[in-house]
Amino acid sequence: MCILGGEQGRGRYPLARPFPRPGALIALAYRELDIVLVGDGVQRTAIGDLDQLIRPWDPGSIEDPPVRKEQWLEAVVDCVHEIAVLADRRHRAGHAVASDALEEWHRYALPAFFDRRRTQVRTGCDSRHHDWPARPAHIRFQDDSGHRENCYTADVDHHRQGLEPPAYT
Repeated sequence: MCILGGEQGRGRYPLARPFPRPGALIALAYRELDIVLVGDGVQRTAIGDLDQLIRPWDPGSIEDPPVRKEQWLEAVVDCVHEIAVLADRRHRAGHAVASDALEEWHRYALPAFFDRRRTQVRTGCDSRHHDWPARPAHIRFQDDSGHRENCYTADVDHHRQGLEPPAYT
């Protein structure tokens, strides 16, 4: 990996960073899913009930608290599923034998995601630039960090204790 000298005191940094690897529990979930896809009958039987398998691209399918904590995405609730699917597709493209899947991810999946987000957010930057259009959202985000932490804690605690879903306020 090429290391460039930093500018203005930033120090050394890599030219290209690798896509983040999933944690051990998410990696195990991918391994089990791969066995279901390409394993023989004995291996599939050893996996057990397919409906109980964790699907990393669907955060709602994760019931186990340690796995849920590993998968938690610090993101706006309405795009958590989209980000999880996008991350899953990138993960799979990075492990493909040929580069076609990664090319499709860069050419189609990622731009389509940005197009959907731009349509949903509608910041107004398409026609002209505004002075820091995200300032109100940034202030809300900073002020709301305690609320996000409470939602995260309630979500993990809910799955740890097997209770009804908590009421988010």
